[in-house]
Amino acid sequence: DSLNSTLIAIAAYNCGEGRMADCMSITRQVGKNHLVWEDIKASIPLLREEEYFKSESIKLGRFKGKETLKYVDSILERFHEYQKSVTAQ
Repeated sequence: DSLNSTLIAIAAYNCGEGRMADCMSITRQVGKNHLVWEDIKASIPLLREEEYFKSESIKLGRFKGKETLKYVDSILERFHEYQKSVTAQ
């Protein structure tokens, strides 16, 4: 859906297209949906572990991801605040 696409795009804006491709790849690798932000978000911490970041499908190596997760959460929180203020009017 459009919210998932938007959140993935926001994350890619923060961490880069290649890094997001790695995040989506690891999400597929663990059997989750690589097009659902919540699944990607849950998979990102795996890229801190050697078992995952040394996988053949991972092109850019280790990724902590904390900054990207925080960034997307911050944007989403701001969006919900704006949404509330528009709805209240």
